[in-house]
Parts: sequence; C-alpha cells; structure tokens
Amino acid sequence: MVRDDPAVAESIVVHAESLYQHEDHLWDVINQLSIPVDSLTDERDQSKVDFETEEMVKAHLFMRIRGFSQNEFADQLSTRSNLIKSVEFDINSLNAASSQQDLSYAWCNFSDDTQEVIEAAAEGIGQAAVEHDVISEAFVPVLPDEEADEDDVQTDKEYQKQKATKLINLARKHVLPE
Repeated sequence: MVRDDPAVAESIVVHAESLYQHEDHLWDVINQLSIPVDSLTDERDQSKVDFETEEMVKAHLFMRIRGFSQNEFADQLSTRSNLIKSVEFDINSLNAASSQQDLSYAWCNFSDDTQEVIEAAAEGIGQAAVEHDVISEAFVPVLPDEEADEDDVQTDKEYQKQKATKLINLARKHVLPE
C-alpha cells in the first residue's frame, strides 16, 4: 500500500480544526479525533500490549502539543482522569495509567514515517488550537526551524531567553492590558 504521510498528518489536523468549532478543550478534541491507524505502522505485538495504537498515538499527540516529556506526561496521566479519558485508555484506576516506559516503548516501535506523521499532526493541531483560542501560545512548544543556517544555531541560553521574553510579552498582553 502506498502511503502519503503528509496527507495522513493533514487529515488528522483538518479533523481537529473541525472539532475546534464546537470544542473548547484540547483533551476533548484529542478524544474525538479519528486516527487512521491503518495508515500508521506500529511494530508492537498488539496481543501483548496494554494500550492500543490509537490510544498511544493520541497520547503522543497530546504530549507533543503541550510540550511534555514522556515522564512529565506519565505523571500527568497518573493524576488527571480527564487526560486518561481524552486518550481513551481503557483502565479502571489512575494507577493503571500508561507509564513513561509504555510511552517510550510505543514510540520506539512506531516506524520513522509514523513518528513523522505524529510530529507533523501535533504541530498542526497545536497551531490550530492557538488560532481557535483553545490553548495559549505560551503552552505550545517553540519548534526549531529545520531550515536554519549553521550560523543561526541557537544556544540553550538564547533559546531560554527567547522563550522567557515570549512568555513575558504574552503575560503583559493578557494579564496586564494597558
């Protein structure tokens, strides 16, 4: 089967944009997303895993949109039932939530193309969320420019300064309007 990975990512983003018309929480949008799992490659033995491909894709989408590390997201899952509902984990208690190891194992067993689809979809969904005022721009991670010249490479200190400046400007704009 020939796949068009940009089209798969775009279909996920387009569906999310349509959901933003009547949903005002990111987790509600993630919950209702249709994930074309037939177009994604998950090398895990589905009969032996606790969490299915669609659940893990939704988890990785939410995690990337919000800029969480796997460990941070696993901690959030273990304390927030709305996130568990959002990614549709079929569990009975917060203690059974996906761990960092589960998230990592799934990610490592997604094909490179599937990982690219998830990353592209997360970027598009995040930007659409900002445009529809579902989440603040400060909550969307700043992605490095892939076409940056070697002369334009940012140091960690410059990146932190840029992020802090962006946060301060957003706070001034929204919290302390003139």
